[in-house]
Amino acid sequence: MAIDPEERRGWAAIIYQTGVADVFGALRGSPRLHWTQEAARREAEEWVSEMKSGPIHWQPLETI
Repeated sequence: MAIDPEERRGWAAIIYQTGVADVFGALRGSPRLHWTQEAARREAEEWVSEMKSGPIHWQPLETI
């Protein structure tokens, strides 16, 4: 079964810093969409590793 282009989904990773009152906006965001959630998560995990940051707290964007 083919997926109608109108029904395709893309995933993006966006990292926000928590616990810092005067930081607004994303620290990093995907420059492109990923076909899978797993690929977007992998991208974010690579950023966190590069930044030597703490653990990721995953949360859907619409609940922020």
